[in-house]
Amino acid sequence: MKRLIVQRQSPDWSKVHSIDDSVTFLENRLFDPATDDGRQKLEYTRRLLQFWEQCTGTPFWSVRQQLKDLAHASWKQVHAVDEIVLHADFDATVGEQFAANDRILFVDDDDWIAPDAFERLDDLASRTKYGVIWGRARFDGLWQWLEIHGGPITVYTNNYLVLAGSIAGLRLADAMQHSTLQAMYAAGTWQPLELSDCGLTVTNKSPCSWNYLHQPMQSSHPVEEFNRRLDQYAHARFDRDDRVAWAHPLATASQQVFQTIAAARPKP
Repeated sequence: MKRLIVQRQSPDWSKVHSIDDSVTFLENRLFDPATDDGRQKLEYTRRLLQFWEQCTGTPFWSVRQQLKDLAHASWKQVHAVDEIVLHADFDATVGEQFAANDRILFVDDDDWIAPDAFERLDDLASRTKYGVIWGRARFDGLWQWLEIHGGPITVYTNNYLVLAGSIAGLRLADAMQHSTLQAMYAAGTWQPLELSDCGLTVTNKSPCSWNYLHQPMQSSHPVEEFNRRLDQYAHARFDRDDRVAWAHPLATASQQVFQTIAAARPKP
């Protein structure tokens, strides 16, 4: 049995130098340009990145690399982890790459993990063949909390541990998407145990996350709305919450990244 942190598809942002490079990565990994849906998502991604550059004047990929470095630093502090998998074979099945009793945390490249996450999960994980799910913590300048059944869906990007045997037949690229586990959970084919704890992982909803960029673009004054949200994230004085005390330095460091961006952005 291994305890594994497995990163979802992520470019080496240090080697991305243009919007075209970002779109090419998505073409190769996530969106099929041969389909109408894929072309629409790629074009919308291009618009989001152009909007980011218009608002900030800062290369998107350089900021994403800084956030990725922060996330990786948090993963390296996790106790009892046997392996951090940054480059998996996404086309192979889970069963071809991992043992049935391996315990996997799938994460995005900007997610944060508590140092004692596996230790707090081990007891429940040893009593199930599916996995464990817990409440969600999100940082968007302030701490936001969502209990396990407190929203329209239950399985989010990083609030679950899965035993490899329960998804062994799935292609890894599909298995690591939280929407896949959510569909299995809703159908009753993936039945994780529940842990009433919101402090194991944190989603960093920073100003360069897709949703953060998408929402201002829907407003009547998109640049002004983006700037308001950027300032809110960068300068908020967040509460020191004991549930995520381990993440306070990460939150502060992430805010400092965006304080620099806010100070350098084009003047209106």
